[in-house]
Amino acid sequence: MTKLKTRIYNSEPQLKDVRSFIQLMINDLKTSYELSIVLMVRNISSQYRQTYLGSLWAVLPAIFTTSIFVYLSNKRVLSIENIEGPYVLYVISGMVLWQVFTDSINSPLNQADKSITMLKKIMFTREALIVAGIGEVLFNFLIRSILLVITFIYYDVQITLQFIFVPIGVMSIVLFGTVIGVLLLPFGLLYRDVGKSLTMLTTLWFFITPVIYSSSNQDVFDLVKYNPVTPLLATTRSLLIGSNEIYTNQFILVTCISILFLVAGWVLFRLAIPHLVSRMGS
Repeated sequence: MTKLKTRIYNSEPQLKDVRSFIQLMINDLKTSYELSIVLMVRNISSQYRQTYLGSLWAVLPAIFTTSIFVYLSNKRVLSIENIEGPYVLYVISGMVLWQVFTDSINSPLNQADKSITMLKKIMFTREALIVAGIGEVLFNFLIRSILLVITFIYYDVQITLQFIFVPIGVMSIVLFGTVIGVLLLPFGLLYRDVGKSLTMLTTLWFFITPVIYSSSNQDVFDLVKYNPVTPLLATTRSLLIGSNEIYTNQFILVTCISILFLVAGWVLFRLAIPHLVSRMGS
């Protein structure tokens, strides 16, 4: 059974002793593993409860969106250029990776919403919420990977050596999305507008990310080129399907910046959570 720690918050500034604060963060992260597994299993089991199609809902958005854009491309409504290989494979792989990104953004706030009662009544390592969310994102990615495998087999795609770096790409996408989610979490718990606006934000973001079109197209506008998701998604997809849209330097830069901001977001989360819980409980 998962053990829940009892901790008493006091009025002393948490950063008064920085070394102890950092040590406590690390210790809480280490001890959050068991609880995060419990939360992840709970959320996954409830995710598709009372649904007839069950886990198919994880892949239906990718199939539906791919069908629309393939149809529009075939009818010459959209002019898609510089695509290597089958367009269906290109879009499906892009959509699966895009869903990883959007899931990662929404995960921290969703996890907090699902555990709102626990947050108010039980003292536990809050890092478990973030870790459980990452686990859930990766689980859904594995389900969607079945769709990728089927598409690979249908188009007889040859796996190249660079495929072994795909997990690094996926984790970088998860990292960047989680950073945004963690930074927004304190504000999302206070104001529901944040959660509601995320859908609109990610919809707009989708069209400036090379999910359905090539980032190497000369006609793409500057928002696509300077979009931090572009090197992550395009490079990971290239590693996956063997195309040439690889942006190594930009990929490394965005990943390193994401790590720095994740630490900053983690500190912000630690500092804000006692006040947020107090406000939610009042």
